[in-house]
Amino acid sequence: DCLVVDTRKNLEELKIDAITDVPTLIAADTWANDSQYGKFAVAYVPYPAKEITVIYVVDFNLGLAEFSMDKALADSGWTVTEKAYEDETVTIESTALAALDEGTAVKVSYKLNGDAQSDPVVARVNAATDLVIDVDAFTGNVYGVYEVEITGVTYDVTVTNEQTEFGVCYLNPTSDAENKGTILSDDTNPITVNVGDKIRLCVFRDNVPTGIEATIYLTGATNQDIVFKGSTARMYGWSDVKGFVPTSNTLVIEKVTAKYTITLGADDTSDPAKLFNFAGGDSKYDEIVVEGVPGSKISFQVQVSDETSSTGNLKFVVYNNNGSAAGETLYSNETVATATNRVFTFDDLVPTANAFNLRDYGFTGEPLAPQP
Repeated sequence: DCLVVDTRKNLEELKIDAITDVPTLIAADTWANDSQYGKFAVAYVPYPAKEITVIYVVDFNLGLAEFSMDKALADSGWTVTEKAYEDETVTIESTALAALDEGTAVKVSYKLNGDAQSDPVVARVNAATDLVIDVDAFTGNVYGVYEVEITGVTYDVTVTNEQTEFGVCYLNPTSDAENKGTILSDDTNPITVNVGDKIRLCVFRDNVPTGIEATIYLTGATNQDIVFKGSTARMYGWSDVKGFVPTSNTLVIEKVTAKYTITLGADDTSDPAKLFNFAGGDSKYDEIVVEGVPGSKISFQVQVSDETSSTGNLKFVVYNNNGSAAGETLYSNETVATATNRVFTFDDLVPTANAFNLRDYGFTGEPLAPQP
């Protein structure tokens, strides 16, 4: 009462349709070998009461792969389709993939029948934030049964530094250790990151004063606030110790800037400047915020509303916000005779702190006078 269905192609004269022919084929042990019968497989359906009611004789032309995750990946929540034929696809899933942009190229390392493969399979994150990969990318087009163990899922991140005054280093993965890491170079770029890991980024420059707070503006990750701290001759600005996830295969350092708050007069912003005004300052014109590159000079302008008898260049003494003099006197580019509308430009200051004030004014050849 068993139905035999032979679906093999190109073997019309050798197809069978009787149950008595099946033992002959199996006994000849020909299903895995080339012969007049070709390669074939036998499938059956035990239904309804564990009885074989249908037997299929099919071409043996598809490899079957059994997939698994290595223990570390499985323990961290990675999953993969358990079984699939070589003409099908396999899906790799993890919540970690959700942090990556659609289209990000990911490298999947694996073992085939227990042997580590040298070349990973490359796939791209899809709109559903998972990886769908052709099975034959792992097994090739070879008939048989395969065991595929996924051993790693990584992606390469190429870093481009457009703020070239700074060098770049990184920690991958993150670490609490500061002023250590890998210097970015042709040999260490791109960075290979495990999907799900965070990295830390650092920019460094020799002449940035200690304690300057700044921001690294990024494409491919969230902007990172940093504080420069010294290590031997270099000043390092590390991103937050918790790190961040690069969201694609490219990470661009667009700029590294600090904001400097400058006030006029004594360290008391409730007392507006009476003689000098910042061009583009606040409502009282006695405070201005200037954005600049740490370690580089900044530029700002001051307008004099009186003092018509003065000559020469306008000058100020720089004071820290704690009231102590920083020991530097600034001179304007213009003299009284050349300043348009009595506006004086200062562009010869490398700030040593994110906030400071200008006091004790005068002109070239004149003694400094306390500023109101």
